[in-house]
Amino acid sequence: MNLRTRITLWTVFLLAATLAAVGAALFGSEQRHLQAQAEKTNLAWMGGFAQACRDAVLVQDHLAAINAARALQRSPAVRDVACSDGAGRPLVPIQHPITIPPQTPVTSASRAVEKQTWINSNGETLTRLSVAVSTNGKRTASAAVVFSQTVVDEEIRAVLKGTARRWGNIFWAALLFGIGGSVLLARGLTGPILRIAEGTRAVADGRLDHRIDLKRKDELGRLAADFDRMALRLAELDRMKEDFVANVTHELRSPLAAIESYSVLIDKDIRAGRVANAGDHLTIVRNNATRLGRFINDLLDVAKIEAKGLDVHPVSVRVADLAREVADLFAAKAGEKSIALELNLPADLTVWADPDKLHQALTNLTANALKFTPIEGGVPHAQVQTGTVRLSVADTGPGIAPADRDRIFNRFEQARETRDQVKGPKGTGLGLAITKGLVEAQGGRMELTSELGRGSVFSIVLPARPPT
Repeated sequence: MNLRTRITLWTVFLLAATLAAVGAALFGSEQRHLQAQAEKTNLAWMGGFAQACRDAVLVQDHLAAINAARALQRSPAVRDVACSDGAGRPLVPIQHPITIPPQTPVTSASRAVEKQTWINSNGETLTRLSVAVSTNGKRTASAAVVFSQTVVDEEIRAVLKGTARRWGNIFWAALLFGIGGSVLLARGLTGPILRIAEGTRAVADGRLDHRIDLKRKDELGRLAADFDRMALRLAELDRMKEDFVANVTHELRSPLAAIESYSVLIDKDIRAGRVANAGDHLTIVRNNATRLGRFINDLLDVAKIEAKGLDVHPVSVRVADLAREVADLFAAKAGEKSIALELNLPADLTVWADPDKLHQALTNLTANALKFTPIEGGVPHAQVQTGTVRLSVADTGPGIAPADRDRIFNRFEQARETRDQVKGPKGTGLGLAITKGLVEAQGGRMELTSELGRGSVFSIVLPARPPT
């Protein structure tokens, strides 16, 4: 049984159960109301007859009492009436004497009316209401009426039968409308689910460009929007994977190819006695091995950062000295691109950090700034705040779009527009991820401000002194 059928059946079942419960409640309420109304009517009739009986006794008009009794006996529920004066002499002749079983309890139907209920030999339930009427504290007359509770109940059942018939018509009409509504509801719920399921199959089959594009503002609409974002993210990750494979292949193949080719040349040089050439070739082999080792170390650093396995040993570090080492390291490369590296750091400024980790973070940021700066840029500087030190590396490169400012700190992520403007090796997208991990491992944070076409400022915020 599919979900649409289940929703339809459960909705119809709940609707039918609700209508049945409401009908039962209304039926019971109507029954109680009719019974109360019948009892109220009997008391009203009893009160009117008692008043007529009193008046007839006072004026000695037996005919008035008889007429009142006959009017009351026209009701099919009245079995007998009685009216007598204060001495007990009857004013109304009893046409059908009714014998009340002995020991029939007397209860109070109202403040002055006594009530007796019993079942006669025909199985009919009878109720006798009696009242004594007094004038000036002296008993003037007494009146009694015997009602058939069985007839009253039959009248109530007849009324309830009509009510049940009308409610039954309402029930079936509402149920039919409910079935139609439940079908529409089930279709409205399962339709988007089927589209989402189709989207999951498309993504599972590798069609990452599939989008659901469900125009709804409820939970299913949000689920579809989240699915589209997931598919977009998977497409980006797939592209990142392709870029990473290409970059890793380049980073690994180029040094290995150089090492292999120059190893052959070294062997030929040694065999031919060209020792000087062999030395130059060994230098190239060593440089490529260093490049290869640096890339492998980057991968290991990423693994350590993700596993929270970095060993951090913070001490008080003089920032100016450390920044000068980084600047000297990149002086030659900056000169090749005619870029001026400027330092703007107080000589006595210190920061609480691991010197090796901070050196690596500044190295990554400076290398990144040089990569994306076409002309004159890359200005490391510091700003001291309350309890913290902000170390910034600014460049005059193309800048980073707002949509890319968070994602570029992820592994293998690069701003595509900025990356396409770089000539030569593009990098693997690990530098900023490693830098962010190194800084956060030391209790700091990374910040970025950028403006398209005017450059970016990467900042490292670290504590100025050890935590207390």
